[in-house]
Order: sequence, then structure tokens, then C-alpha cells
Amino acid sequence: MASNNNKHFLVKYLECRHNYAARSNGYVLDGYGEFCPTGAPETLEFFICAAWHCHQNFHKKVEVEVENKVESPVISINPSHGTC
Repeated sequence: MASNNNKHFLVKYLECRHNYAARSNGYVLDGYGEFCPTGAPETLEFFICAAWHCHQNFHKKVEVEVENKVESPVISINPSHGTC
């Protein structure tokens, strides 16, 4: 059986889930809509969000399987919040 190498994954980081009130046993999110890196790729700043200076791991990660010859899809789960 031949393998299908025409697919790959598009990774997108969406809304921030960093709980800013965790120290006081509360639950407060900033509501920011999409991760925007502070620095260039291959630097440490690339993993820090430009909006609230949180780490990329706090943002919801979405992986979409796409074919190589297909344009990258636009993912819009929470369009009411601003993006970069």
C-alpha cells in the first residue's frame, strides 16, 4: 500500500488561556484572540505574545491537516476578538 505524502499539518495558535488571577484562586482571562510573536523565528522572543507578553503555550493550539497543493485555510474560531 502506497503512503500518501500530500498532506501536512497547519498549526495555528488562537485565543489566550492564561489565567491572570490564579495566585488569588480566581479565574480571569485577557480575552485576546490570536497569538502574535514578539520576535523573529529562531529567537526566544518568537514564543512570547506581543499583546500581553504571555508564552505561546498559553494559547489554544489548533492543528489542521491540509494537502500540499491546497492554500492554507483561514481559521476563525473567535472572530469578535482582534488579531495581529
